[in-house]
Parts: sequence; structure tokens; C-alpha cells
Amino acid sequence: LATWRQTLALESDNPIIATASEYLESNMGGLDAAPVSTKITVPIDDETHYLWVTPYENNNLDWSVITIIPESDLFAEIQVHNRNTFALIALASVVVLLIGAILTIRVSNAISRLSDVSSKYAQGDWSQEVATSRVREISQLGQSLSSMAQKIREWGT
Repeated sequence: LATWRQTLALESDNPIIATASEYLESNMGGLDAAPVSTKITVPIDDETHYLWVTPYENNNLDWSVITIIPESDLFAEIQVHNRNTFALIALASVVVLLIGAILTIRVSNAISRLSDVSSKYAQGDWSQEVATSRVREISQLGQSLSSMAQKIREWGT
């Protein structure tokens, strides 16, 4: 039959419990002086751990419940969400840049065609027709340019 014996946290075989207890003893003055329900950052084995001390009193018990969580465990899911968010933002940025580039090319090509036709008009070649554009403002400009050329052709004949 196994016997049970109470062990002090400082004497624990678990290195995390022992190190946390040593930290509380040396930096906080022990469990009794530790701030209640306050997060304490404790370095254990080159990794940050978060430690909470919560008093527990019931009948004749006057205990302190210590919760120790490695930072990597505490923030692991948050870090995954951060990576996913970053990837989505990067993807959205690439899509926006591609759409912007396509729109820029379409608008600049339409303006270039209008420029070519207006240059021909300036040289006296009134036979050029302005191609329509899906960009409303450029299409209106092209229609105005065509209308002007039509009126000049009519005056010339």
C-alpha cells in the first residue's frame, strides 16, 4: 500500500514547480507575500512562464493555488491566428495590386488610343474613328472628340 506524504513545493521533483517556488521565495518573499491573483512572469529553463497565485480557503484549509503556464502554450493559438491573418492580408494585398495594375493598363491604353487619334486630327487626318472604351469618362471624351471631328469634316465639305 502506497503512502502519501505532503511535500513542500520547494522540494518538488517537478523542476517547473520547484523553480517557480524558488522564484516566489526569493523575489516575492514567499507565497504569503505574493500578490493575489496577479500574473507574474517567471523565467524557467530559458522560457517565460506565467504564474498566478490564488488563495484557497475552505474550513481548515488555507492553501495557495499556483497556476503555471508556459508562454508558448498560452499564446500558441494567438500566434497561429496572427500568421493566418498576416497570410490573408498578404493575399488580399496581392489581389488588390493585380486589380489596380489591370485597371491602370486598361485606362492608360484607352487614353493612349485617344491620344493617337487626336494626334492624327492635329495632322489633318479627320478620317480616324475613336474606339469606344468601357471607362465611362474616357468614352465620353472619345465621343466628344469624334463629334468635334465630324463637325470639322462637315465644315470642310
